[in-house]
Amino acid sequence: MNTSTSGSQQHRAIGGRLVEACLEAAAAAPSVHNTQPWRFLPRPESIEIYADPERLLPVIDPRGRDMAISLGAAFALSRACVPAMKRAGRGCIVNITSGAATKPSLTGIQSYCATKHALLGLTRQLAHELGPHGIRVNSVAPGLMLTNEATKRQWAAYDADRQRALVEGTALQRLGGAQDIVNAVLFLASDLSAYITGQHLQVDGGR
Repeated sequence: MNTSTSGSQQHRAIGGRLVEACLEAAAAAPSVHNTQPWRFLPRPESIEIYADPERLLPVIDPRGRDMAISLGAAFALSRACVPAMKRAGRGCIVNITSGAATKPSLTGIQSYCATKHALLGLTRQLAHELGPHGIRVNSVAPGLMLTNEATKRQWAAYDADRQRALVEGTALQRLGGAQDIVNAVLFLASDLSAYITGQHLQVDGGR
C-alpha cells in the first residue's frame, strides 16, 4: 500500500469535512484561524476525530504528534478552505506559530521547535502563492502564556528566580494571556490589516 498517497487522501477528506462543518457553523465567513480547528465543530460527537492527531494526520513516525498538530492541521484546513476563498476572490488565514518559529524553544522539545519553523515557512509560502487571489496569510506567535496545562507545568517547574527573570525579560513586565492572542488574530483577520500578508506577529510582551 502506498502510505503517502493514502495519507494524503485521508487528510483531504478530513479537511473537507472540517471546512463543511465550519462553513455551516459560521455562515461561510472568509477567515480561517488555524489553531485547534476541532473547536469550531458544531457537533460534539465529531470532536474526537479532529482532536486526535493520529487520526487527523497519520505519520510514519508514531511519535510525530507535534508535526501532526502544528503543521498537519494547518495543511489540511488551508487546502480545504482555499478553493472557496479563491472563488470569493478574498480570504484570510491566520496560523498560530510560536516564538520557537524563529529561535530555540524554551521547552527544549526539538520536534516542537522544528514544526513551528515549518509552520512559519508554510505561512510565508502560502502568502506568496495565494496573494494574487486576494487571500492573505499571516501568523501569530505567542510568548510564554499560562493558557494550557503544558505551559502551566513548564512554568511550575521553574524556580522563583527563573520565573522572575522571564517576566523581567519582557518590556511590558508581565506574562500574556489568551485575550492578547485573540486580539492579534482579530486584527490580522480584519480589514485593518488588508495590506498585510506573509507576516509573523510576535505577541510576547516585547522580548
